Amino acid sequence: MKFISRSHSLFHFNRNLPRAIWIGLPLVTIIYVMANIAYFIVLSPAEMILYSNSVAVAFGSKTFGSVQWLIPVFVALSTFGGVNGTLFSSARLFFAGAEDGQLPKVLSFIHVRNFTPVPALLFQCFISILYLATGEVRALINQVSFVLWASTGIAVASLIRLRHTKPDLPRPIRVHISLPIIYIFCTIFIVACSIYADYVNTGIGCLLTLTGVPVYFFMLWMKKGQGDTCSCWDRMVISIQKLLNVIPQEKAEVLL
Repeated sequence: MKFISRSHSLFHFNRNLPRAIWIGLPLVTIIYVMANIAYFIVLSPAEMILYSNSVAVAFGSKTFGSVQWLIPVFVALSTFGGVNGTLFSSARLFFAGAEDGQLPKVLSFIHVRNFTPVPALLFQCFISILYLATGEVRALINQVSFVLWASTGIAVASLIRLRHTKPDLPRPIRVHISLPIIYIFCTIFIVACSIYADYVNTGIGCLLTLTGVPVYFFMLWMKKGQGDTCSCWDRMVISIQKLLNVIPQEKAEVLL
């Protein structure tokens, strides 16, 4: 919620964000369930096993005939849509962290006309390329999925704790306490299954996540004023501002 409001990614987020969730989540769930029912109706168990890596393609070949090529096209479009949503949100996590002083301040700069966090987006692109350099996509998916679900579960658990320890904090969006509790139990189940199925890659994912701990404490040390930025870093920041045409976001523009 914080990075959405700070980066102007969604206007009237306290109204539009719940609306998007309550409309989009059931709609996507219904579509996926209906698609799987269609697979079971059209394909036999033997075909499901034979085409286990491309069930949608086998379904299209039996139902769409000459236009079966539409299935891979729509799958590709869906993939690009998912990647677009990930880039849209993940980069703004770097943006919000930099705003709080937990990452270099340059990542919180925005474009002077488009108001997009260009440095954070480019940093996200750089990190993604480093991950892709590992060469094993399946292992990378297992690593990232485990870290994603684990971190999300911890974040939701932290919100439950804050509700009890700091009940007076402003909360533009409130839900019943049962929803985050159910979500945490589902997250624990998914994380446990990931560890059981591939403990090697989940361990690597944990190690990759822990590499951010020294950076976090170093940035907190810098935030407290116990360290001074060097002139070469300041010159680098100015060069980045000129190259990307970005500036720090004014505090008056923050939407809370």
